[in-house]
Amino acid sequence: KLKLAGFQPETLAGKKIKKRTQIDGYHFTLEDDSWLLIRPSGTEPLLRTYAEARSWADVEQLLQEANSVIA
Repeated sequence: KLKLAGFQPETLAGKKIKKRTQIDGYHFTLEDDSWLLIRPSGTEPLLRTYAEARSWADVEQLLQEANSVIA
């Protein structure tokens, strides 16, 4: 069951969220300018997740947190 509607974390990957938007899905910008986007595919019945951070370990952590919400 999709839990995104109630997904309102204060932090992701141990960093505070400084901005949230829902223009093209659920986009979270963190205090260090890393970000996570969870959005519907548009062409398939699935969700896509994207992340950008300063290290691969931080990207993996963001994607793991997203997966725990959508899995």
